[in-house]
Amino acid sequence: MLRQREGRDPEERQFLEHQLRELESARLMPGEEEELEQKQRLLKNAASLREGMDKVYSLLYGGEQSAYDGLAQAEDILTSLEEMDPSLASFREEIFPLRERVEELARVLRDYRDGINLDPHLLKQVEERLDLLHTLKRKYRTDLEGLIRRKEEIASLLAAWDKLEEERSLWQREKERIKGEYLKAASLLSQSRRKGAEGLAREVTRRLQELAMPQARLSIQVEEVEAGPEGLDKIVFMFQPNPGEGFHPVAQVASGGELGRVMLALKSVLAAVYPLPTFVFDEIDVGVSGLAASRMAEVLKDMGRERQALCITHSPVIAAMADHHYSVNKITEKGRTITKIEKLEEEARIEEIARLLSGETDEVARVHAAALFAKQKGSNP
Repeated sequence: MLRQREGRDPEERQFLEHQLRELESARLMPGEEEELEQKQRLLKNAASLREGMDKVYSLLYGGEQSAYDGLAQAEDILTSLEEMDPSLASFREEIFPLRERVEELARVLRDYRDGINLDPHLLKQVEERLDLLHTLKRKYRTDLEGLIRRKEEIASLLAAWDKLEEERSLWQREKERIKGEYLKAASLLSQSRRKGAEGLAREVTRRLQELAMPQARLSIQVEEVEAGPEGLDKIVFMFQPNPGEGFHPVAQVASGGELGRVMLALKSVLAAVYPLPTFVFDEIDVGVSGLAASRMAEVLKDMGRERQALCITHSPVIAAMADHHYSVNKITEKGRTITKIEKLEEEARIEEIARLLSGETDEVARVHAAALFAKQKGSNP
């Protein structure tokens, strides 16, 4: 049984095509071998068969003492004897159909005799055909029916391969079409990136200055790379915190506080075009204090006017600026640790801000927290 294989090679295909041509050219027919062997026997014994059929025909009909003539003589004798014994008429009547049957049988045997082929060339053709069948049977180690099955299997397998190649060709063309569309779209994306990179870097730099980094600069490099899921470009955000230090990738040169402000500046600029309704900032204030923290709180406040801004913070300035303040604590109840979230009202907020200021809620911290809260609250429109 032949099996279709994905990893076929040209030599295997050529080998199977050769076998198919060989088997197809043989024009194999079911039951042909038995018919040829019977015909071979007849042709080999044609002379003896004809001689024997001549004798049989003479004995039945054509000879001097044939059965047909003998029956005719018997009929004549019985006819002459009927005058003596009329009962013999019934026997005479039975002889006539016998004569007809002998005559008919003789005619059939004569036709058989005349159809015997004595041509030696026909015998040669039959024997050559049998030799071919025997050669193929030995070569493929199977019988005639097995040869026919193998021919059909090879033809089916090659047809399947041709179909697979056709499908593969179609998929290859489809792949090239999609690749062309991808490269066109990726090229347009690259153009848009290069066009937008300068403007985005300029806006982020301006926002960094608002976040108490007056000397900081951001640039965006669009480097051409091998095509991939993200297009033909590699985007690198380059950062220079101070003049003369040169531009380097943000992740390599920005401190924790600087990195937080860069991210906030970037998101605040993108917020104008970003479809997201909510921004989440997780401790973006790490490493930031003083004026920088106050500026960061103002930027977050501005973002919150258009979209929801959720901040996880330990900065009292940012906490005081929020519209809503939630306290998140882990507590143990009945041997299990759970997280408890509580919305704080004004007095509770002052207490929490005081704790953020000094780690305790003493009077000095509380007064300071109340003043900070009142200032931030009064600054809100």
